[in-house]
Amino acid sequence: PIITIIQPNGGEDWSIGSQQIIKWFSKDISSSVKIEISRNGGSLWEILSEATTVDASESGISQFDWTLDAPASDDCLVKITALDGSADDVSDAAFIISEKPAVTVTAPNGSEKWQVGTTQTISWQAINIEKLKIELSINAGKAWTELVAETDNTGEFVWPVTGTTSDSALIRVSSLDGAVSDTSDTLFAIVPPPRLSVDTPNGGEIVHIEKQFTISWHSINTSGWIDIELTRDNGVTWESVADSTEDNGAFMWTATGPASNTCLVRITDVDGSPSDVSDAHFSIAEEPTITLLTPADGDIWNVGDQQSIQWESVNIGETIKIELSKDGGTNWEILIESVGNTGSWNWMVTQPISDDCYIRVTDTTSGLSAKNAGAFMIKFPTGVAQIDDEIPTDFALLQNYPNPFNPETRITYQLAERSEVMLQVFNIQGSLIATLVSGTQAAGTYMLTWHGVNDAGDLMPSGVYFYRITADNFAAIKR
Repeated sequence: PIITIIQPNGGEDWSIGSQQIIKWFSKDISSSVKIEISRNGGSLWEILSEATTVDASESGISQFDWTLDAPASDDCLVKITALDGSADDVSDAAFIISEKPAVTVTAPNGSEKWQVGTTQTISWQAINIEKLKIELSINAGKAWTELVAETDNTGEFVWPVTGTTSDSALIRVSSLDGAVSDTSDTLFAIVPPPRLSVDTPNGGEIVHIEKQFTISWHSINTSGWIDIELTRDNGVTWESVADSTEDNGAFMWTATGPASNTCLVRITDVDGSPSDVSDAHFSIAEEPTITLLTPADGDIWNVGDQQSIQWESVNIGETIKIELSKDGGTNWEILIESVGNTGSWNWMVTQPISDDCYIRVTDTTSGLSAKNAGAFMIKFPTGVAQIDDEIPTDFALLQNYPNPFNPETRITYQLAERSEVMLQVFNIQGSLIATLVSGTQAAGTYMLTWHGVNDAGDLMPSGVYFYRITADNFAAIKR
């Protein structure tokens, strides 16, 4: 009797889970056979079949269908024994029972964000597969694009991420015949390269010292944290505004000095990239202010006086509007609509008089204004004063006011040209009481106050008085 194993007879590599055929040749065997397997070179045996019928035909070739199970071993033998003990045989050499071919994707395996332009590592674990192919889907597996047609089973493939962005990406790693494959467990994302752009300040803004200003930007795919820096010298030196602040698109900044017209803001991801700088310069400046210096609270300005209205300003426009109120600020009259912002403007004080006067100076560009802290007064002068800077066309002696008066009255007259002037007061008998003006005066309108005293300084009694003016060829008298 003879039993000769045909397969496995040494060198085969059979994988767990595969269907394999054990074959043998037998002659003059009348009984069934027992089939055993050893996974340790024959030291221990396990029964695959207690009794298998042999083929009694002329070929003498019998077979047993076997689905391989674990564990794996590279020192396996098969033994076939006739149940009557008449013959047996063992594989001539060891064969291998190997793990079932398998592949498992380990990265990307779900929720990753891989940026276009970066280099990422696709990784896997594979058993009993020599060559693999790698594919990409950007629509959750509906369609696949080949990334590499054939690569060795090294466990990883370095991929420069390119192509269309997607939040529904998958990687599939397969054997070349496609019989064994695995796909990312869940979707991952292919995202655009990180970008960051400064929105404000981005050129031309004026930021005032000690005032709040919103630095704003927009970004995509950054680390989530950014650094904000400021330069006041066009990028030569930089100072920190905020370190590692949240990348939420806005930062409220209280501007500090010193002032500069060559400022830029730079915003950078804390990872070092991306970064962006203001497109053009903006300015850090003192807060615009305007302050009225004169007239001051309690000043007395006489009608006809030339007075200097003075102010100080910072960072306002080039022209100023000046107004006057004589009723405590309820109503305003324009003294001049627009004058250069030089800090002063000369004004001839006009009537009517008031004890509740205010001057207001206003920046014609921004509307910023200031007035004196307290009221000043406009009074009539005690002596002769020119009360108007316009030249009269005619000589005139105006009616005094008040009339009748006690104890004083104001007399106004006009000179059409430079003249030798004499203004005198007479009583009803025609006697000279007082000489109020005697001398040469330029053309203009003049006012003086007579306090009812004679040239000797004595107060005159109540009565009727006349005042007379002579100016070259002009003469007039009033009572």
